[in-house]
This record gives sequence, structure tokens and C-alpha cells, in this order.
Amino acid sequence: MFIDKPVAASLTDVVAIYKEASAKNVPVFSSSSLRYMKNVQAVRNENKIGRVLGADTFSPATLEPHHPDLFWYGIHGVEVLFAVMGTGCETVTRFYTEETDVVVGKWKDGRLGTFRGTRSGKHDYGGTAYGTEGDISLGTL
Repeated sequence: MFIDKPVAASLTDVVAIYKEASAKNVPVFSSSSLRYMKNVQAVRNENKIGRVLGADTFSPATLEPHHPDLFWYGIHGVEVLFAVMGTGCETVTRFYTEETDVVVGKWKDGRLGTFRGTRSGKHDYGGTAYGTEGDISLGTL
């Protein structure tokens, strides 16, 4: 079963959904479609820029009363970041203002990835990935 982003508005709800799905032997998948942008996939699956050294991504991060923090639209840019950086994020630092979130993740191998979420101005999606063989724009929609 595909559940559009976010899978739920709270961790309690996410756990309940996955528990019920497991009991009924139903596979569950939730994702932002942005992880499938051409250049994101080229970095992730085709070694387009060599080893990824870091990445900066951005998306709207409008807030919705029933979804905490970045669960609503911020999840799009966060998912692009993790799609190109991979697993292993160990620490996260967040800087918040009324109009912007900037989140910095440090991966276990020392790489840094950033996400900028905006709540004012024009809303675009995209970023840049930096690699041992060059850099690449992750595109904007």
C-alpha cells in the first residue's frame, strides 16, 4: 500500500499503521515523489558525481496545525537530502525563524548535509549535491 507523504501526523499513528499492516501482511510504502527526480536518481543509483561529499536541498516548509514541524511540505526537501546522502545521519542541528528552517545533519563519516525550508517567498524544490567527480543541480520543479 502506498501512503503519500507524510505517512501520518504523529509517530504514534505511524507505529499503529505499520503494526496493523504487519499483522495483515500488507507491505507499506510512503515517499515524496521528489526522490525520483532524474538527477537525484543519477546521484543515488548511477554514481553520476562519484562519492557524495555533501548536499544542500530546499523546499517549502509551510506549517500545518495537524502535522508537526517538517512533516508537511518540508519532508520533500528532507527526503531529497537523504536520497542523495544515504543513511548514517547521526546528529541534527536546526535553526528556526518564523519564515525559515535551516537544518544541518552530520553523517557518521563526517559529511554534512543541509536543508533549507521556506515559509515565505516563491516556493521551489531542489538542491545541489557535491561529489568527488563534480557537483550537480538536483533540479527545481
